[in-house]
Amino acid sequence: RTRTFIAIDLPMATKEEMARAIESLKKGALSQAATHRIVWEDPQKLHITLVFLGRILQEKMERATKALHEATRNFPGFTLSCGNLSYFLKEKRSPAFSKIPASAIFLNILDPEGTLRTFYKNLFKLLAEAGFYPPERLSPHITIARLRGKHLRANERRGILSYFADVDIKPVKPFLVSGINVYESIPSGTSTRYHLLKSFPFRNYKI
Repeated sequence: RTRTFIAIDLPMATKEEMARAIESLKKGALSQAATHRIVWEDPQKLHITLVFLGRILQEKMERATKALHEATRNFPGFTLSCGNLSYFLKEKRSPAFSKIPASAIFLNILDPEGTLRTFYKNLFKLLAEAGFYPPERLSPHITIARLRGKHLRANERRGILSYFADVDIKPVKPFLVSGINVYESIPSGTSTRYHLLKSFPFRNYKI
């Protein structure tokens, strides 16, 4: 069984912009104790998760591959933009945000033309026909940090996370989405590494 997920990778230029934004956030006005609670993501691992497939066997992987090929082969590439910083508390978990990690700081993704939403609806239908059950509603975001400390009190979490909701970062330039990828999620010490399993370019693109 392989723990897999479907995601949009970010262009290198966007990852470099995000790296600079993260470095700027690290220099914020939080206390040393609060800063110690924040685990920042490696900018090279940043992505937009679309669907968690879970721990699946090779047979189900082949069905997912077929659905992904069908969803991407005639769909044109498109552009997305980054929005404002936001956060998520475990105590506020809801179905709409079920795939956002508890106590996470993330950057919202803007889809003004609804192109990503249109693609996701088609992908959802094809995956459902293949025996998968992805969430009906997509909440696109880029997780840039999480809080460490399983027993951190709710008010402490809220105080740290709410700080970022009021921080303005330098706008990240719109970026092109030329396809989607399937990754294997592999625990590695205290973090997780991602192994690319398969790429599916949109029409007229090569990954």
